[in-house]
Amino acid sequence: MLQKILATFLSFFIALILLGCTGKKSSKKLTVPVGQAVADTLVKLDDTTACHVHVEFAYLKGEKYGTVNDSLLRMGLLQPDYFSISNERLVPEKAVREFVRRYIAEYRDMARLIRETEKGLSKLNWNLDIHTQFIPGKGNGIVCLSSIRLENSGVGPLTYVIARNFDPETGKLITLQNEFGNDYKKRLGEKIAEKLEDMDATTAFGGVKAYPTENFILTDDSLTFIYTPGELDSKERRITIEY
Repeated sequence: MLQKILATFLSFFIALILLGCTGKKSSKKLTVPVGQAVADTLVKLDDTTACHVHVEFAYLKGEKYGTVNDSLLRMGLLQPDYFSISNERLVPEKAVREFVRRYIAEYRDMARLIRETEKGLSKLNWNLDIHTQFIPGKGNGIVCLSSIRLENSGVGPLTYVIARNFDPETGKLITLQNEFGNDYKKRLGEKIAEKLEDMDATTAFGGVKAYPTENFILTDDSLTFIYTPGELDSKERRITIEY
């Protein structure tokens, strides 16, 4: 009887080990409170000409994250980048409204200029959509992804993603140099070239050596470089190095 009990227990224990080895890892989740600053504006110049701007900017909720949110708004996640050199303390809700106001003002100025020089022949229908979100990064770090879609009479639709890795305690930007040292360009360039060993890396990078872009996603087990449209080819390209 004792042998049968031990055998049953051993089988159960081995099954647990196998399940742990073969099962999927539980997905990492954010542990910080997240809010959204939203603005949506439509301005019409006439019945056929208009500018539509929609922004959803993710931020960390709570007074203690004031410095972090100020830093986020200076990281170029909103394009055009109006805030990187601002002397004012930036607050998400107010900053998003100001971003939309300035973009609309630029649109009105551009519309007036084009109509004066081209006698109203140009159509000025502009659309700008920006949506940012947080995903878990390496260790306690967080990655903010900004998905941007731009469309106007001369450009678009153009869609691209900007990624920024940051420390949620300080708001400090996490850079490749911080993580991989002063020789990161050489080291990571070599790893990218190895990743592209099935193709000509020099050709893929426009005749130059493979290089790491500062537009990247850093997690506990991988590093993904995001090359925006026009950087390597007409579409976005992502290259992931796992470790």
